[in-house]
Amino acid sequence: MAMFAVAVVAAGFAWWWNYNRGIKALELYGAEGALLVRTAPVVEFLQSSPGEPIDLSKAPGLINARASLLSDASYDWSAADVRQESPLFSVRFRRGARSIVVTFDFENRTVHASTTDRTARLVNKTAEGWQGYLARQSAARGAPATN
Repeated sequence: MAMFAVAVVAAGFAWWWNYNRGIKALELYGAEGALLVRTAPVVEFLQSSPGEPIDLSKAPGLINARASLLSDASYDWSAADVRQESPLFSVRFRRGARSIVVTFDFENRTVHASTTDRTARLVNKTAEGWQGYLARQSAARGAPATN
């Protein structure tokens, strides 16, 4: 019985911990947007230059890239001046007719969510990680690199 009680307490703590590490990100994307970022079967890199979207749905590292967008630690929530300028790079997460477009401005380290029309500043590590990830995926498919 003691083992069962410990397991219930540990499971409750794990649930609480995971819930609380993404509350602000959930507000940024909205419930439906966050669900799409986490689970959408179709993920596409929409390049700033004309051309076909790059399918990232099966790209290595996508699970970690998705998780970084949903973690509060990936954002600088204290940033006062949050704006997006060019160049802009977008990733669309889509399930059927529902989708969210997450737009990145790597120069200003910001991200914009189409579902809530909100913008937040990324921490350096997350911005550099996403910029490198999109550059690698573009290069692997012979598309122009993102800068």
